[in-house]
Amino acid sequence: MSQRIYAKIKKSSKHHGQTAPGERFEVEIRPHRYSEYVVLGNSNVYRLSDVNLFVVSDSGVELRIA
Repeated sequence: MSQRIYAKIKKSSKHHGQTAPGERFEVEIRPHRYSEYVVLGNSNVYRLSDVNLFVVSDSGVELRIA
């Protein structure tokens, strides 16, 4: 079974404001050769430090994973 991963942009991120407050969006996580992993989603590329990551249950409950 695969799990969809979602992100919310942190208030402390320079990207804050690119989504509505608290809006989550589906992401893909890929390794980056020069630094940490990158998070692809919302038509952008983010650092892990810019977002909080979640999985969401069938009933809509969010479980933060990073």
